[in-house]
Amino acid sequence: PRNQYRCKLCPRGYSCQSGLARHIASHNRKYNCENCNTVFTDRSNLQRHIRTSHVGARSHACDECGKTFASSSGLKQHSHIHSSVKPFQCEVCLKSYTQFSNLCRHKRMHTGCRQQVKCNRCGQTFSTSNSLCKHKRFCDSGNSRTPPPGSMPH
Repeated sequence: PRNQYRCKLCPRGYSCQSGLARHIASHNRKYNCENCNTVFTDRSNLQRHIRTSHVGARSHACDECGKTFASSSGLKQHSHIHSSVKPFQCEVCLKSYTQFSNLCRHKRMHTGCRQQVKCNRCGQTFSTSNSLCKHKRFCDSGNSRTPPPGSMPH
């Protein structure tokens, strides 16, 4: 039945025990104001406090964790850390990032080291995993040599 598991601290109800357990944990969570160290048990109360008490000073608060920022762009950049989407991928080692700037910082690690990835079938080396992947499609089809540059679609 719907809402058979009820919270004893508020009117919320849940259809499964795990939903109620996750909700109860939220009652114990603390949200600290970074400007004055006042503690709140509810994220919306922290956000209201920041808007009314600290106008202009880090008044942009994250809905996920309550962290505050002086600008909406700072908040937007921060919000990516809560996302599981990582659209920026390193073509050398395939590590992915939520922000382009983090990928750029990571890529500096590869400069100069000329990391090589090797084809297990023919032993040819490549500077990026993407190049190896394209080569493997050709190599695995029974050909032992890489096709000439420009003959493979990008």
